[in-house]
Amino acid sequence: MKVRPVLDAVNGLEKHLNNVSHYYKTGQTDEWWRHAKGIAGDLRDLWKRAVEQALSPVYSRFDYNVDTKNLVKVTNLTGVDCKIMRAAFGICSTLQHSEPAAAGTPPASPQDLQTEIDELRNWMTRVQSRQAAVS
Repeated sequence: MKVRPVLDAVNGLEKHLNNVSHYYKTGQTDEWWRHAKGIAGDLRDLWKRAVEQALSPVYSRFDYNVDTKNLVKVTNLTGVDCKIMRAAFGICSTLQHSEPAAAGTPPASPQDLQTEIDELRNWMTRVQSRQAAVS
């Protein structure tokens, strides 16, 4: 998960969600909640990696080089991209750190998590598409 490209990791996370969603469907709340929190945490980490990947045409944390010729690819990030990222990151944080039993609310459903996976996939795809379109 930590070294795969973001979209590959998102696909793997989606498969994991599909494999464990039966806990939710069969009412095994404790087991489901354990997996749901893990998936939310992984999503949160993947959002960080998505931001890093979006900035990687110019700068990567493991490379001391700043590639100024690709700066235009970073300028394709918009205010809307930033708002979407921050909102989705916040949702993942809430899902990861909340305790539904204590709050009196049900745990996130598989569909809730799938929605967040789709948001990340769509965001990354849009950013990469715009970056690929500029030279």
